Amino acid sequence: MKRIGRIFILLAVALAAVFPRISFAASYTGAPNTVAEAYVVMDAATGQVLIEKDMHLKKFPASITKIMTVLLALENAEKDEMVTVTNSVFTIPYNSSHIALSPGERLSVEQLLYGTMLPSANDAAIGLAEHVSGSIEDFAALMNQKAKEAGALNTNFTNPHGLPDENHYTTPYDMAMIAKYALNVDGFKEVFGENTYVCPPTNIQSEKRYFHTEVQMLNKGTEYYYEYTTGGKFGWTEDSKYTAVVTAEKDGVELICVLMKTTQRYDRMKEIEKLFDYCFDNFHRVYAADDGEDIKVPVYDGTDHVGDNYVSMNWGLSCLIHNFLTEESITVTNNIPETAYTTEEFKPTLTVSLDGGGYMYGGELAAIELDYLHQEADRILETDVTTITLIPKDDSIEKPTAVNYIWIIVAVLAVIVCILFAIRTYNIRKYRNIRRKRRSEMYRRMNDN
Repeated sequence: MKRIGRIFILLAVALAAVFPRISFAASYTGAPNTVAEAYVVMDAATGQVLIEKDMHLKKFPASITKIMTVLLALENAEKDEMVTVTNSVFTIPYNSSHIALSPGERLSVEQLLYGTMLPSANDAAIGLAEHVSGSIEDFAALMNQKAKEAGALNTNFTNPHGLPDENHYTTPYDMAMIAKYALNVDGFKEVFGENTYVCPPTNIQSEKRYFHTEVQMLNKGTEYYYEYTTGGKFGWTEDSKYTAVVTAEKDGVELICVLMKTTQRYDRMKEIEKLFDYCFDNFHRVYAADDGEDIKVPVYDGTDHVGDNYVSMNWGLSCLIHNFLTEESITVTNNIPETAYTTEEFKPTLTVSLDGGGYMYGGELAAIELDYLHQEADRILETDVTTITLIPKDDSIEKPTAVNYIWIIVAVLAVIVCILFAIRTYNIRKYRNIRRKRRSEMYRRMNDN
């Protein structure tokens, strides 16, 4: 009996180590499963990540690259400017997406914008790139510069269309940050959210061209229509598989969903819908603000007091928190040094954290730079203005993934096997002892006779 008791103690210890992880996953990782290898859903207002799967994994983006191409064209050209198509349109494969542009053909920037976004025309993207920067190489440099400005961390673009190149890559997180930036560029939402566009005849093409979006989530006439969709761009190459960037808005909350490397051409729209529905149903926006007085921080040049920095405490921010959390879960901590020196960079910040919750919904959300003024003798010498944006920090908490569940199952099965083996061993020894006793008793009686 003692051995059986030890066996059950072993079982209890093993299960205690396993099942808390199962409970953790069930409580905090209820996001839908997806076929896509990587995805992210982000708050378009703040850049806060709500749910994600390998969002920093580098992938080939395919035509979602054109989001960057369109936003740069909108920032660097007027829609009515005329573009003359060059021989560069012949550099794309004949069987890739295009709108049959010819060298010498003249179209407006607006026409090329819709041609790039809706039918995903690679020749139109080349036309925009060369109009903005003069060459594909210079435009790629501009793309990478803008990607860093938008908050991308692991992105490198080599062309304006996304056709395969081993050095052309990005991540779901980076594409969401690029999309977040793009949504604030004048005219982008109109192009991004359009269903159809009619391109008039040109100096070479006598017929109208009709452009249609591939994002059927925008089209009421399809089974994939999603009423909250506000825009989208799809992509595909053999290397990238199917990719997507889609935005949706409900009850004043606008979300960005990026899906990368999925084998589902049409079902990716259903996957995106599931991700959006989960976030809309399970998160709510809360606000935090401080209208306190500015904090005075003396500035020294060596030992000499040369002025003061006045850190503005008139700030406001918002974040989306899971429904099992409350406003009391938000902690805002000031990180303002007591003194500043001219030889050191001065960066007062706020740290925004969510107490409780799992790796996806809790932990440190952001370190936000605060505005401040530098004054000397009552004169404002410089102003440092920043925008409050929630940028998720890398989370070191282990993520419960499919691999974790496999190990959990393996661990449980291993424990069961050990228990069965121990019970079998115990029973064998028990019956052997019984047989020995019986034989001993039999020999004893025979000797007595």
